[in-house]
Amino acid sequence: MNDIMNLPNEKILMVFTLSTPWEGYHRGPFIEHIASEIKNSGGYVLCLEPTILSIHTLIKYPKRIFKLFKGKYKFRKFKDNIYVVPAHTLEHILISVRFGFFKFINKILLKNQLNKCAHKIDDDIKKIALIVHRPELYFLKDLTNSTAIIYDCWDDFCLTSDMKNMKVKGNFEREKILAASSSIIITTSEKLYLRNKKTNSNTFLIENGYTKVKLNDFSENDLNSIRKFLSDVKKPIIGYVGNIKHWVDFDLLKYIILQRPDYSFVFAGSYWEEQGKIYSDFLEKCSNVFVTGYINYKLFQLYISKFDAGIIPFIQNEFMRSVNPNKFYEYIGTGLPVVSTDIGDLKVKYGNFAKVVNNKEDFLKKLDEIVNLNENELKHLKEEILKVSCMHEWTVKARFFVKLFNEHIRMAA
Repeated sequence: MNDIMNLPNEKILMVFTLSTPWEGYHRGPFIEHIASEIKNSGGYVLCLEPTILSIHTLIKYPKRIFKLFKGKYKFRKFKDNIYVVPAHTLEHILISVRFGFFKFINKILLKNQLNKCAHKIDDDIKKIALIVHRPELYFLKDLTNSTAIIYDCWDDFCLTSDMKNMKVKGNFEREKILAASSSIIITTSEKLYLRNKKTNSNTFLIENGYTKVKLNDFSENDLNSIRKFLSDVKKPIIGYVGNIKHWVDFDLLKYIILQRPDYSFVFAGSYWEEQGKIYSDFLEKCSNVFVTGYINYKLFQLYISKFDAGIIPFIQNEFMRSVNPNKFYEYIGTGLPVVSTDIGDLKVKYGNFAKVVNNKEDFLKKLDEIVNLNENELKHLKEEILKVSCMHEWTVKARFFVKLFNEHIRMAA
């Protein structure tokens, strides 16, 4: 960046708290691009994974415990200036807000861990910037004298996607404390932006994005595996990428799948155990449904390039008014037409080219409209989509984040 030479000559460590282990993390590309932007100015990134050895993990994600003992989760260098480590806390860190003892102990444990990691990475690191993603982490706001805090508000953690909000009770108040203590706040939707702006004027909107890839970025094995998977899949292909969880509207999915047996529905990603039976039924009863299982995030665009339309069939409720789905940007990054339920800001901001609807009948109608476009109509629509998508590459988002960081934290030091 042009003003990098005017910044204080000190090495900085950005510590990102993660909601899941690093491999496959949905904001990983954003963090990687940020790391690339700060590399030449002596910056490092440390990704702080959730505590692995905990009762919470044992109950919900027992496979992670086995991987821990196999040596998978440890302090490690991912690449260049990016390091990863699980949080060394007593139980899952989010339990800290429920019990004062855990809060006290975990603050000490994290302070010691971050200082050790900083010395291990580079003895000359002078400042730590802690980028936290949940209101429950507000108690880390004054972790050390050399720590700046940034609130990365990428989802509405004051609510839950199923609207059973007991487990986040008190988070509106915690978010206000965190927001007031933050040097800057970045949000991914208008709703989250307006809510936090009331508390902190240094609140900014950075929507999600995508990484532009080229065909020669992929190995021949990658290309062959996709060709093999899609060899028996007939056109038109209606595609979905990403995890399949409880935020998917399965009634809507069932409706469009059964109504259009001549369309192929490809789900590129894994479904969680709770949704396993639903997908088993789909696969057993519907010959037009195809599920890849887990695939690397970097392969998404290869699959998307084979789709005729991308779908976002999410449930609609108050929580979903704040979501900003990554898959939307993955779709439009290739010029793919999109049909989505009315979630987040999609209708207001992108309704001129994305088909955003409120019910299953309209969802199917818009899907049919895309499939039945003639060659010229499809070409024109793709051109309109690509004009917008270029503004949403992760490189653009990362540069803006680093610009904010330099202005509000490094130059203010």
